[in-house]
Amino acid sequence: MQKDTSLESLRKFPRKNYSRLISVLYKGQYYTFESIELSEGGLSFLSDLVLDNGMECIVNLQIPKGDFVSIRGTIRHSSKVNGQLNIGLSFDKMAFSNKRQIRSFVAAR
Repeated sequence: MQKDTSLESLRKFPRKNYSRLISVLYKGQYYTFESIELSEGGLSFLSDLVLDNGMECIVNLQIPKGDFVSIRGTIRHSSKVNGQLNIGLSFDKMAFSNKRQIRSFVAAR
């Protein structure tokens, strides 16, 4: 039996496409970015700005059919995609009610 080592199988939480504007407080300044995917563990977004791995920030977003939230996160990785950076951010210590709303969004068809 062959082991599945795809990125999807390595992820801790399922993700769903989430193409909306988010704002990020990073090193004392607010920036607006276009998000790509959302999960209860984090999100990914496109950036023209280089963000340092390991840096903490605050992300503000509207959970679909849910609340507008501010969540502390940490930049985990970045990769080039079509001339822009795809940034991966993990959420830190999120309220259970926010996790539940994101989980409902991801699970919805």
